[in-house]
Amino acid sequence: MVSDLGLVVFEGHNYFNSEALPIRSNIYNFWKELWIKVNRELGLNNEVLSDTFNRYDVIIALVEKSTKKVIGTSFHSFFDLLDVATQQMKYIKTYSPSFFDELKSKDIRSVMSTEYLAINPEYRKGKKGILYADIIASIVTHVFQMSPADAVICAARNDVGVSKLAKVHGYLSLLDDSDFRGYHCDQMVLYRQNISKGRPLNKEDVYKEIWANRSHYFNYVTLRDFIENPRVVA
Repeated sequence: MVSDLGLVVFEGHNYFNSEALPIRSNIYNFWKELWIKVNRELGLNNEVLSDTFNRYDVIIALVEKSTKKVIGTSFHSFFDLLDVATQQMKYIKTYSPSFFDELKSKDIRSVMSTEYLAINPEYRKGKKGILYADIIASIVTHVFQMSPADAVICAARNDVGVSKLAKVHGYLSLLDDSDFRGYHCDQMVLYRQNISKGRPLNKEDVYKEIWANRSHYFNYVTLRDFIENPRVVA
């Protein structure tokens, strides 16, 4: 079962990495179609824009190798909460001010967001005792542990059990059942000291095996790359 699971990790804003284009396009199309459908079912007018997709620093996708179908995704950005431009972002301003007051009281400055954690409807029941959402949540925690962020923030939908899953993984709700762009969400945070291993599904070994065999695609051009190694020097 695990041998047919593939993990893809890449940057949302793609710069000149042609190798990543096919899988990136596949994941983008899955994400767009799924959330257009979700919004339609909920009667929401939220736009699903490529601008949003391109905003993320890290995109995680679980895929079925044999069919190349996307099983599930989660999207992540890193924010410095002391940065004025960050404070004015639409996403950040959707949270309650009291949410960030609580983070400030704990000296939390850098955060990693978890957004659009979703499972393909065809795979939501899982297979052979493996819950795909559980695996993705574990991989998100693993990425967080490697990152410089002080905490993870998310608005977890409580109508489809995402907030319940988050609590299993150590997240705390700072505001229950809030209206987050029309979705019924708990505004949640995961502090480093609250990281948990989750349900005993041998998930620890499962996600580590999947992570070890991941495919990752890095951008070929970054600011550091072309400043330190310029193509043309005037």
